[in-house]
Amino acid sequence: MTVVISIVADSPNGSLNEVPSDGNTAINNIVKQMGDAIASPTPRAYTPILARAISVREIAVKLNEIKTKINTDPDIIIQIIGHGSAGRIELGSYWTKELDPKLGPGVLDSNPDSYGMLFEVIPETSKIFLLGCDVGSAAPSGYVASGRALLFDMEDMTSANVYAADDLVYPELFTDGFLYTGSLVTSTGKPANPASLASLPRPDSKPIVRGELSPQVPQLTHMVSSPAFGTRGAPTAAIPPDATYFNGYILATPQPKGLLAMAEIVFAAENYARVEAICCLRYLRAVTEKGDTVYFRPPPPNAGDSSGVPPQEAHFKDAKPTLDKLRNEVLAVSRAAAARA
Repeated sequence: MTVVISIVADSPNGSLNEVPSDGNTAINNIVKQMGDAIASPTPRAYTPILARAISVREIAVKLNEIKTKINTDPDIIIQIIGHGSAGRIELGSYWTKELDPKLGPGVLDSNPDSYGMLFEVIPETSKIFLLGCDVGSAAPSGYVASGRALLFDMEDMTSANVYAADDLVYPELFTDGFLYTGSLVTSTGKPANPASLASLPRPDSKPIVRGELSPQVPQLTHMVSSPAFGTRGAPTAAIPPDATYFNGYILATPQPKGLLAMAEIVFAAENYARVEAICCLRYLRAVTEKGDTVYFRPPPPNAGDSSGVPPQEAHFKDAKPTLDKLRNEVLAVSRAAAARA
């Protein structure tokens, strides 16, 4: 018997403040479609189980409860689902800046205080899918987390086979409504698709197209928060005048929908209520005053570029000077705040 356990991020006390509506929609849609899949009489090659978690400790508690109820020794696939960035999946932290200290970390990452909560609750024979946008990706230079580190740490601790998404993750990639069949990588960066064992068709990975849009590119004013640099709670920081990389972003076509993407850098902007750099800078996710979400991306590489550098790597190289300037500004503001305290 194969059992697929999906543990989906949950919001503490229903708090949805300061969160783009598109992100909430993604989580809500996944939970609904998984509930519908469980209730459906359609036969499937596995037993689906759904749970929610606001902290890594709660993942451990839910897994213990589920294993006790199963009372057998099945093949187990554990899908941990939340808004992601390289090396991190947000659980309750997506909805609130701080969790109750009794709950422990609300982010699953390569900090031993986080992933260590799962020690002894993950069977070494299981397969673990870490499902959020770009969780398994190598990060741009200057980021403080990497997918390779998280995958290696979890494999070393549990001896299980651990995989992570290295591309966009959205509800339609759970093809039968429950089991993820999109792109996955191992700790070495090699592609893998263990979900194919369930004989499910693999979907087209293109995001969903929205209606026609003609919005303005975000006019960024300052940084509000910067988890990508390890300073989620730092004071606001200016954008140096020569940090101009984001000025070249253009409207993303097609528009993504329902991305499970963590906010890596949060900006204030003159023309949007909130702007987030997500998916290792692949997109700017801008939220209007009405709560609508619009995505922008870097311009495509020059058609005459014959360097042979993959577009993603070329993007990181072009972004590095701006990332360095932003990170240095955030650290300078943090040091000044610490000195005044």
